[in-house]
Amino acid sequence: MSAPKSRRHEKIEVPQEVQLRTTVELSELLRKLKSEVEKGNTKYYTPYSLAAAYSIKVSDAKRLLKEAVKQNILKPYSGGRRAPTFIPAHSKPS
Repeated sequence: MSAPKSRRHEKIEVPQEVQLRTTVELSELLRKLKSEVEKGNTKYYTPYSLAAAYSIKVSDAKRLLKEAVKQNILKPYSGGRRAPTFIPAHSKPS
């Protein structure tokens, strides 16, 4: 039998733009989301679209969307547990 090989542990450096935020300032992101909703450029929001836009985890994006519903910024439109869709709570008069 052969002797066990020693394993080397090396740190892998990840570029700054690839790293996701681990701690999310919910109030700051909520303020950004509210201003974006008021502009009216986006028709709907999903956890994945927010995660990609703000470079956060999908679980943090789900928390952000739940808080936006509580504060009457967004309202649920359709979906389910995995991919809910939200629309602005107040639409602009035409």
